[in-house]
Amino acid sequence: MIKILLVLAISAMLICTIAFSSYGNEAIMMKSLINKPNNWYQTQLSLELGFLDVLSHKIQFGSNGSVFDYVKEGSQDVLFPFSRISADIKLNKRHNFTFLIQPLDIGTKAIVERDIIIDNQTFPKMMPLNLRYGFAFYRLSYLYDFWKADEKELGIGLSFQLRNATIEFSSSDGNYLQAIEMSVLCQYSSFA
Repeated sequence: MIKILLVLAISAMLICTIAFSSYGNEAIMMKSLINKPNNWYQTQLSLELGFLDVLSHKIQFGSNGSVFDYVKEGSQDVLFPFSRISADIKLNKRHNFTFLIQPLDIGTKAIVERDIIIDNQTFPKMMPLNLRYGFAFYRLSYLYDFWKADEKELGIGLSFQLRNATIEFSSSDGNYLQAIEMSVLCQYSSFA
């Protein structure tokens, strides 16, 4: 419980959001070189920086594979840097497009205290391991606003997500390697 509260407090202090422009703030748009109040388009770029704490992360490949706890056995018990970048464009005050990139690539080193089986590959006890867990996330969204007025909001939209996972277990000497890569394309629709 103390760890969760500490992580929340640190995250609240360290997450920075830098918005280069804003749809609704006229003072910012007046100073912007790109976003003028009467333009038929408006843009916004955002960068979020912070830290990620892994509270629970277990994985198993194959029915006879070991359940591997990344937090307890894989050295994921520390904070990792986190970033997310998004670009938004609004056309004619109705058509909103968002492209979001959220790279996540966590690399750790650990010495396993038991034999580990990952997808039929056995990593013997006391073997130093290099571990990689990559989970890049990309999303393209479209939202149609029914009203052009900024004070009213009603829209319908569609999003496509691509999640690309890379999971690697390798021995420090390079003799053992097990890599798993997966990509998932998701489609979502929403009504806001």
